[in-house]
Amino acid sequence: MSIALGTAGLIAFPLFMADALTGWMWNIGLLERAVIYPIMISHALLASSIAARRLPVTPPPTPLPIHATR
Repeated sequence: MSIALGTAGLIAFPLFMADALTGWMWNIGLLERAVIYPIMISHALLASSIAARRLPVTPPPTPLPIHATR
């Protein structure tokens, strides 16, 4: 998924730069989002995969002993 997002961002970046530098006056907000959002999502995916790898594996808690009272 991150490869597809990165590809979309790389394709949108030259369009964004062409729009910003030539003054074509396209909807620049959409082009900005096409460039920035894939980067942000890729960073979130990377951070979550690193965090998941670093979490310690803990065994399930041991049950408390049952005391019989009469």
